[in-house]
Amino acid sequence: GERMAGTIYRVTVYDSRLEEAAVLRHARGFTDVLHPPVITSFTTTAAHLLPGSSATLSWELQSTKKLSLNGVDVTGRSSVTVSPEVTTPYVLTAWNDVATAESRLTVYVDPNLAGYDAAIEADAHAGLTPTARLAQPAILTGSGGAPFDFGPVAGDVAIEFIVEGDPSAGVTSFLAVGENAESSLRFEAWYETAQYGFTLNHVEDYLFSPGIPSSAWPTHLTYVWDSAGLVMTLYVNGRRAGEAQGVGSGFAMPAGKGWLGANPDGSEAMTGTIHRVTVYDDPPTPEAILRHATAFLGAARPALNAYDAAIDVTAAGGKAPIARLLAPVRLDGTGGERPEAKRPSPGSSPRSASTAREAPRSTSARRPGMAPWSSFWRGIRMPPRARSWR
Repeated sequence: GERMAGTIYRVTVYDSRLEEAAVLRHARGFTDVLHPPVITSFTTTAAHLLPGSSATLSWELQSTKKLSLNGVDVTGRSSVTVSPEVTTPYVLTAWNDVATAESRLTVYVDPNLAGYDAAIEADAHAGLTPTARLAQPAILTGSGGAPFDFGPVAGDVAIEFIVEGDPSAGVTSFLAVGENAESSLRFEAWYETAQYGFTLNHVEDYLFSPGIPSSAWPTHLTYVWDSAGLVMTLYVNGRRAGEAQGVGSGFAMPAGKGWLGANPDGSEAMTGTIHRVTVYDDPPTPEAILRHATAFLGAARPALNAYDAAIDVTAAGGKAPIARLLAPVRLDGTGGERPEAKRPSPGSSPRSASTAREAPRSTSARRPGMAPWSSFWRGIRMPPRARSWR
């Protein structure tokens, strides 16, 4: 009876009392090799960069045998210099024989918006005057939104955004909502679609046809609402990308004092940056929308802007493409299959912001980094390679 089951690895017997320091020294001699790795700090010299600029990422560690940064081995180093082309999350991973530890930070790359701002000002002087403007970036962390006054708009309305974000950060996220909180624009439409959309509470969550993926790169969006026809059209980087017809008559564009990037109560929040918002009570012409987008892309992404212009010239000459990718889609190497957007089943009650907050995250609808198929996409460009660090 009272027999032990297990292993006794060592026994050391002394015929006199040991000092406490000696006991501690013996214990540490054993336990130090069993400690998990610890990342005591992970910092950047600049959280925000202009295109072409650099930042130095630095860290301090304990009990680490191997270290990687975004999958690239940096064992033995205490810092790297990075020059991301776009806003980029960095994951520092430390290993030893016992466990793994991670720490994360994001370096934001602010696009060059001087050309866009100048175009909006020029059009305002010519008579195309915005009702409201956001002139400084609203940085959204997935917890709450940024207050914004959309002005006294009604009826036919257009709202331009320059926005980037992470659709994999949640199951849905707001882009804009006004005092009329029953209607909202979505950076990611419900439920885990990775697509732009809009919502009329208690009626429907609307997607565009064809589906338009939420972009992780800075993108010029224009939501144009036809209140008589009950049609929403979305322009992506100046080109008409899709529309939604048969919208409920109760829908209205955001107006008055509202929020960017979250529900009025701070839920369903977006992770990313809304760089600009420009609200028009009388929608601009398609030519004006293209002019604004071109002014943005010409400074922010001149190579892509030139490519788009060349495709437009070919289309005007009678050779129109049957499909285009209109905003970059970031791929994470986990696959490229077409995920399906989940819609309410026939006969189910429409979901609304006030009746269905956080449904369980699906394990099969979409993997992080994946984007839904769209017939109007523009060429894929991968993020900068980590091995360019110095």
